[in-house]
Amino acid sequence: MQVTPSTSVTIGEVDGEVFVHTHHAVREDSETLYGFATIAERRVFESLISAHGVGPALGLAILSVHGPDALRRAVAEDDVAVLCLVPGVGKK
Repeated sequence: MQVTPSTSVTIGEVDGEVFVHTHHAVREDSETLYGFATIAERRVFESLISAHGVGPALGLAILSVHGPDALRRAVAEDDVAVLCLVPGVGKK
């Protein structure tokens, strides 16, 4: 399961049961689970990967740098500079 650093910190050491909100990505050659500490993170991730050119790896990278609230604010304010802080994201 792929998770963001913040989700990893939130769930901590896994030596028992934990609850995560998941997204199951199915491709021709693989299946991957992405886990999130909150439903808000999962929903933002799913919105991100629905955008042209944004796959699960980039969506996870974006959420690793900016949380859901910061992303909503950046989009609402058309703040491209904030989004460009994410490795792999350009002005395009």
